Amino acid sequence: MMTETNSSAARIIAQNKTTLLGFQRDVFNGHDWSVETLAKYMSTDFVDHTAGPDAESGLEGVSQRFSRWQAAFGDARKENIAMLGEGDLLAVLYEVHARHAGEFMGIPPSGKKVVIPGIEIFRFREAKISEYWSIYDYLNTAAEIGARVAFVPRTQGNGDDYPVQDIYRGLTHKDRKKHNVFIDPTNRADVVTKNKTALLGFQREVFNGHDWSVETLAKHLALDFVDHAAGPWDQTGLEGVSQRFSAWQGAFDDADEDNIAMVGEGDMLAVLYDLHAIHRGDFLGIPATNTRVVIPGIELLRLRGGKIAEHWGIYDFVSTAEQIGAKLTFVPRPLETSAAPVLEPGEQQAERSPSQQDEKTLGSMQVDLRSP
Repeated sequence: MMTETNSSAARIIAQNKTTLLGFQRDVFNGHDWSVETLAKYMSTDFVDHTAGPDAESGLEGVSQRFSRWQAAFGDARKENIAMLGEGDLLAVLYEVHARHAGEFMGIPPSGKKVVIPGIEIFRFREAKISEYWSIYDYLNTAAEIGARVAFVPRTQGNGDDYPVQDIYRGLTHKDRKKHNVFIDPTNRADVVTKNKTALLGFQREVFNGHDWSVETLAKHLALDFVDHAAGPWDQTGLEGVSQRFSAWQGAFDDADEDNIAMVGEGDMLAVLYDLHAIHRGDFLGIPATNTRVVIPGIELLRLRGGKIAEHWGIYDFVSTAEQIGAKLTFVPRPLETSAAPVLEPGEQQAERSPSQQDEKTLGSMQVDLRSP
């Protein structure tokens, strides 16, 4: 039986979702970035944690950033894939459907229709948005507008006269399979608590414990675990997870994941985190700096029977580059460059070329945490 306290909490979450849907309808999908309209949904002391240090403050800054983004991507429409709420927080997994109508990261308008995946976390106060963390997929964005993402050492200027490394071998939205995410509406507090305990155990033993063995992973991940951040060229199953963890540790050692916020609803959790590590090895052409880094990120997880069954994982790519003495840039993609082959669910890639074997794979949702 739902207690009065639980009923009140459920009403607040429902009210916050209604506010957010209204914001998406009138502001983002309605293309109305006016301060007057923003003020209907955002508190006057709204804080955008994804804005850069030089960004304009307040609702005026939000309006200006929205307007600049729309100049690059017109006819934008946001489609929610999953929305989960707990307390005063909402987490949203989404796709933006738009048209590349203006210059973006030095790439001239292509007129192409694009789909940009991302994640947002909102904090509400008195039914208005008071804080905001936003993530979208720079890697997929580059591919969709005929470009690729590259790391360039900052000491080499803008990188125009230097070789760059292609770090995107993913799929365009036309090839990617859509994930229709259903959240169990029961949202029982005991289920959410058990799921949080299970995730904390995974972080403690696997990630922070640096144990990527299949045997240890099997304690925490379902045998049919699906990693939506993995590329279609990656090995499937727990063996693939183990390989990706080990490859990442080769570049960033002594990693420790520090949770900032955790949102649970039904069988899903969203986690806002900082990843503390040391840059010990080559990462996308940038040699080890032995620099301590703090990489922000967000992940969504679905749990089943106390184990993680699905995962969407993203982290701040631009911040990572900056902390190891590099910068992220877009480079026009040669016409002959092809994407990695598409695999059906459960299908293994038979053979990889030597170039594919040598490149580190990053997944299709490792992205920047800052608004454009």
